[in-house]
Amino acid sequence: MTPDTKRLRHCAIPLVIAMLLTTVACGGGSDPTPAPTPAPAPAPAPNPTPNPTPNPTPNPTPTPFTAAMRADNVPCQAASTGPTSCQFVASTTGGTAPFTYRWSFATPNSTTSEMGQSVRPVLGCGFSTGVVTFEVTIALRVDDATGASAMANNSQQIIRMAGNCGV
Repeated sequence: MTPDTKRLRHCAIPLVIAMLLTTVACGGGSDPTPAPTPAPAPAPAPNPTPNPTPNPTPNPTPTPFTAAMRADNVPCQAASTGPTSCQFVASTTGGTAPFTYRWSFATPNSTTSEMGQSVRPVLGCGFSTGVVTFEVTIALRVDDATGASAMANNSQQIIRMAGNCGV
């Protein structure tokens, strides 16, 4: 071994030891300070919850405008003059008050008209002559405040009072 090789060996050993110690001390040769952990990305701002759109209140279905009638105090009798013994009464559903009531009473021989929610028509001898009973056709028309109309139709048997109109 030459003196240069001895010197190199003598210098190389401490150099190798120093390198090993540095490697062990700093974790295998990597940077002794840990890499900074990146900050987490900020969470996206939550979308604001929109105010719920209120469901529109449905318009109530309007009640159909209808008319009806009834006869009170039957059997219905008629003298030759004066009103009948029975009363005809109108009723309505729906529509807008006030109401106007128009009645028509007819036989093949005659017709008369009356106004009002309840009526007692005069069915004189022109409606029947010489018969004890006759049928009268009744038409009711009701108009409301808006101009809407409702109709009802019916018939009623009328008894002619004895001693009147040829009975």
